[in-house]
Amino acid sequence: MVNKLTIRSAALLVGLSLLILNGCSGGSGSNGAATGNANGAVSSTNNAYGTAATGAAMAGAAFIVTKITDGSQAATGVVDSNGLYQLNLAPTAAPYIIAVTYDEVEYQSIILASDLTATSISGTVGTNINVTPLTN
Repeated sequence: MVNKLTIRSAALLVGLSLLILNGCSGGSGSNGAATGNANGAVSSTNNAYGTAATGAAMAGAAFIVTKITDGSQAATGVVDSNGLYQLNLAPTAAPYIIAVTYDEVEYQSIILASDLTATSISGTVGTNINVTPLTN
């Protein structure tokens, strides 16, 4: 009985952890500029967006998106007052790393091509890619 309960508990914990981390994956843009930050409203022209937070929003934090393949900078910007960042990245140039610097600490998340081409239930293209201490 103890072994079955322990296995079920472990399986539940792993499943919940994966579900939480799935919301923390990332996405970005191809024109090298962050666009459309409107304090919480995601522009339909952006395929990479998310919240940068440590519990509270990382309002005003600078971010840099870098191509993993060659280390070149793909985009830069500033997180808005709600912690939202958003941009439009080329899926063909993925994967990317988004790095947000807040209070002299850098937080990162990976952005995959699949993050940039996914379609949500509402019909918008892109995936919510959060940047938190858990995605580092």
